[in-house]
Amino acid sequence: MADATICSCSTCWGRLDSGGVGLSYAVANALFGGSAEYVALGLKSIGYEPAFYWYVTATMVIAFLVSMRLPKQASYLHTDH
Repeated sequence: MADATICSCSTCWGRLDSGGVGLSYAVANALFGGSAEYVALGLKSIGYEPAFYWYVTATMVIAFLVSMRLPKQASYLHTDH
């Protein structure tokens, strides 16, 4: 993930503050990375460990669908300040 963050920051021509990239990374990590342990342990405690793979697959599908809905180029890159 760190490589993607560095790559994203370096391709934005200086108009995107690194805080925006850092915030999105932190939110995604807190929602999906933070819940993975609890989901895995919860599924293990009820004896249904294979469901964890479906959880991971579902989060990847959601991330893919959200990324496909993003605009190709942000509108704020066209404004003059």
